[in-house]
Amino acid sequence: MIGGDFNLIRSPEDKSSGNIDFRWVDRFNEWVEIWALMEINLAGRAYTWGNNQENLIMSKIDRIFCSTNFESMFPLSNARTLARIGSDHTPIIWESGETQIPKKLRFKFEKWWLARPDFRNVVVKAWDIVGNSADVIDVWQSKVRYFRKLARGWSANLEAAIRK
Repeated sequence: MIGGDFNLIRSPEDKSSGNIDFRWVDRFNEWVEIWALMEINLAGRAYTWGNNQENLIMSKIDRIFCSTNFESMFPLSNARTLARIGSDHTPIIWESGETQIPKKLRFKFEKWWLARPDFRNVVVKAWDIVGNSADVIDVWQSKVRYFRKLARGWSANLEAAIRK
């Protein structure tokens, strides 16, 4: 896990003004990609820094990243922001989640699934199932649940291959 003031943004949504150097945005995102980091989302506020000037500019430049191995050791971890008092940065608290009552695991789409040669076939298979409800939301949810079940098999196979 690595966290702190990176002084860089990852997208235009991370800054309140339109003055963005996309060259640095791209480099920062490439760095995140090269090291295969996952960003731990912050609950509490959209921006973590403010320039404290009359013409206020706010940015999200304070972040926490982790590896997929770290995330699998702490699947219930979370990060939240505190009140910004006496600083131009917002304090961030990371919690392991070990003292939390486990919630039902959330579905996480893994971008490496897109590289699988059978990805399209699995999506088509999941979407071709016929729902037994007249409510379109129930039908959609059953298709997504079936896709999750199929995708969990990919993750289980990958974990088994890694253990060998």
